[in-house]
Amino acid sequence: MADHKFRCGDTARIKGTDYDIEVAYADYGSGRASWFGWPEGDVELCKLDLVKACSDEEHRASVAQWLDMPRSSESDHRRERIEKLYRPVAYWKRMRSEYRARVENELAVLRSVEAELLRALDGPADVEPLPPVPVSSEKRGAPSA
Repeated sequence: MADHKFRCGDTARIKGTDYDIEVAYADYGSGRASWFGWPEGDVELCKLDLVKACSDEEHRASVAQWLDMPRSSESDHRRERIEKLYRPVAYWKRMRSEYRARVENELAVLRSVEAELLRALDGPADVEPLPPVPVSSEKRGAPSA
């Protein structure tokens, strides 16, 4: 099965070990694959041997399982990578929606700053400085003559 392309749900063995992994994603663009479970990590695709190819139904179930679970940590990008690789339309729709919301928030902040600036420009001019306080030639605390 040298022609097999790994995908989410396959079982693979890391070459030179007896360690089997369930493939979370296989990214042929980067040449890396990651596995289900902890600790998070990835391995070069060329270092994997196929143990069991998943069926299309098992693949869909594995992808759905990943997309239903939250990230295990801030640095865990497997869920996003799986969505991008196996559900690209959903991924790009979500990204568009998130960026649109971010841009709308930034525009709201910009409009608020602009409104404050216009209020300041329409308001009274800068306040004139206070006149200087006359300084007595007498030393403080010195007795008067």
